[in-house]
Amino acid sequence: MRLTHASDLGLRVLMILSLRESERLTVPRLAEVLRVSENHLVKVCLRLSSLGYIRSVRGRGGGIELAMSPKKMRVGDVLMELEEDFGLVECMREESGACVLTPACELKGLLEDATATFFNKLNSKSISDLVSKPRRLTSLVGLNGRV
Repeated sequence: MRLTHASDLGLRVLMILSLRESERLTVPRLAEVLRVSENHLVKVCLRLSSLGYIRSVRGRGGGIELAMSPKKMRVGDVLMELEEDFGLVECMREESGACVLTPACELKGLLEDATATFFNKLNSKSISDLVSKPRRLTSLVGLNGRV
């Protein structure tokens, strides 16, 4: 299993914003902090906004900010909404063809159980839990001072 770059960025955006929960960051500043393309980050932020995790404020002093407490954002739920497909094998995908083994195969059930366990474990943590060492993280990304 591999997460898309967009999902990875989405989680990192939420983590960075939760470090500065009461402040806004501009997309250019966030792109600089995360060392990613501003254009790609805009798409990720639009998705996070459409899902209700962040909101955008226009004008002077504007930027993006969390739309809810990071304690309420379960990691697994965020990933479930950001990722488009967790079908690990053909028979788990909606558009799948007919695998000749499906009638007697145990793989699909095993992988579905493993995926459920994966998400249960991820949902045991919130975005807030991922930034439990805020001083170290803010130092690593250069957010020690004002943003």
